[in-house]
Amino acid sequence: MNQELIDAINNRQVICFYYESLHREVEPHSYGQSPKGEPLLWGFQSGGQSKSGRVPCWRLFDVARIQNLYLAGKNFTEARPGYPKNLPNMEPIFAKL
Repeated sequence: MNQELIDAINNRQVICFYYESLHREVEPHSYGQSPKGEPLLWGFQSGGQSKSGRVPCWRLFDVARIQNLYLAGKNFTEARPGYPKNLPNMEPIFAKL
């Protein structure tokens, strides 16, 4: 999954996956590691479901909890407004826009 996330960010590809048993459609912006060593994905959830009911919105995903990742077959053109390029909870960063 590591290389799939890196490629999706580098190619600005929308991804889909299940997280907390809910289908998510996400524009991935940053993929890195937490201070505890856990892989994290920062992305803009543009579609799908969420427990809070708030879509679209920015979300931080624990990569270990992502299931059934696949490409949505569409691209996004640029970073969404509000994208913080330096995320304090991610170091090192493996890929980012």
